[in-house]
Amino acid sequence: MATLREVAARAGVSTATVSRVFSRPEAVSPDTRAKVFTAAEALSFTPNPTARSLALGRTHNLGFLVPDIRNPVFGPAVESAQDRARARGYSLFVAAGEGRSADELDLVRAIARQVDGLVLIAPRMSDTDLEDLARVTPVVLVNHTAGDLPAVLLSSDDGMVEAVEHLADAGHTAVTYLGGPEYWLAQRRRRAAFVEACAGRGITGTVLGPLEPDFVVAGRKAAEELVGTGTTAVVAYNDQAAVGLMQGFAEHGLRAGRDYSVVGFDDSWLCEMTSPPLTTVHLAFDEAGVTAIDLLCDVLDGKTTPRAAPVELGTHLVVRSSTVTAGLPVG
Repeated sequence: MATLREVAARAGVSTATVSRVFSRPEAVSPDTRAKVFTAAEALSFTPNPTARSLALGRTHNLGFLVPDIRNPVFGPAVESAQDRARARGYSLFVAAGEGRSADELDLVRAIARQVDGLVLIAPRMSDTDLEDLARVTPVVLVNHTAGDLPAVLLSSDDGMVEAVEHLADAGHTAVTYLGGPEYWLAQRRRRAAFVEACAGRGITGTVLGPLEPDFVVAGRKAAEELVGTGTTAVVAYNDQAAVGLMQGFAEHGLRAGRDYSVVGFDDSWLCEMTSPPLTTVHLAFDEAGVTAIDLLCDVLDGKTTPRAAPVELGTHLVVRSSTVTAGLPVG
């Protein structure tokens, strides 16, 4: 196997220059880079990743924390992030939280010692903990903010407005929102957008919740509370809660898309498994995974500041068969 010295001799440069080409190519002129790459290819030279990591203080590993591996919405984010990390020369470690902020913080601190940077879906962690972590390891947040740390947000409020407009256009005048955990920024934005959109259309908007921790079970319980209240349509915090709601109403002989309307959030694979298929707000978690990895890699490569304005991704309503023209109140 060829050595660094042999590549340097063939390219007519110093060994330090060869090292820079493979560690910090942007610091070397294009002509010199081309000479070194040509020489390396001719000699079948491959840089030693371990030596490179030691020289750079880099592991070429990234970490990705999700709060709950069972939640179907996080799979596309992890999968797309893994593909993008690989394309940018990194391996991706994935970890799942245990539902408690202290456990998530301990887990992230342990991972941080083994990676060059972190992508975090960690709504339970405090801003102070996230800021402290970012002083040690570059961090990008997904669907959460903390100070001016870089973040990728999914525009839940736009999707909520679309959902309310869709229901109002179908003649619904009494709509309920099943809210999620208050520690989620998405929940706070969705609730505010729901209230404002209902007021804007002159319809009655009721907020129920927050729902946690088992969304399907919580959705079933919410159905019991809603029967006989006069509501004709429901917007759920996520698809899981919507599925639970449909199950709960079914126990009373009520069917979505016939007796009432229901809209979810996320556009997870669950939407095509329900009967009828679930109308929902599409959240591009796959795009969020790619964008978060790109942001993190750009920070690591010095192409952008570790303090930046959030990147906001759009959402849109996907109309399926669980919404219908308003009829009599459920129950």
